[in-house]
Amino acid sequence: MADHESSRPSSEHGASERTVLEVKPAHQAVIVIGLTVVGIALGVVAPFLMQWADGQDWLPFEGPRRLLEKLSSTVGSWILIAIGAVAGVLAGLGIAGELSKISISADEVIIIKGSKKKRFSRAQVTRAMYDDRHLVLRDDRDADLIREDLDVAKDDVLTAFRRHGWPTE
Repeated sequence: MADHESSRPSSEHGASERTVLEVKPAHQAVIVIGLTVVGIALGVVAPFLMQWADGQDWLPFEGPRRLLEKLSSTVGSWILIAIGAVAGVLAGLGIAGELSKISISADEVIIIKGSKKKRFSRAQVTRAMYDDRHLVLRDDRDADLIREDLDVAKDDVLTAFRRHGWPTE
């Protein structure tokens, strides 16, 4: 996935500009739309799948299958399409909401993944590097402060660190 990079002045303590890297909103929209389409498609084929599943004694989830069959027979098959669409939208929003974002300035780095936010000051970090697709920030004892798989391009992250004067490998 491609990244979105923006630089803007930071208002915190007169700090210099900040580089923010994240998955482009258009790519996030593709995730949501794609999963919505998958949900709709599953809703369309659900009656056929339920018909096939009735003959399979080994399949689990008999209760939910019966509920879906009852809904489909009383309200119509379109309800399965609507349920699929809603499930797809919710899954897409959930995935898009968990994508990582990194903000780098000369003074600090902030890594946001879902609702988790990790902040490291420049004084804590002696080296920023990548190891097996994971961003690694190390301290003066050469111990990992963080080892995180990000959803943004490795080269963009390392370039942003260098632009703000961080030591990298």
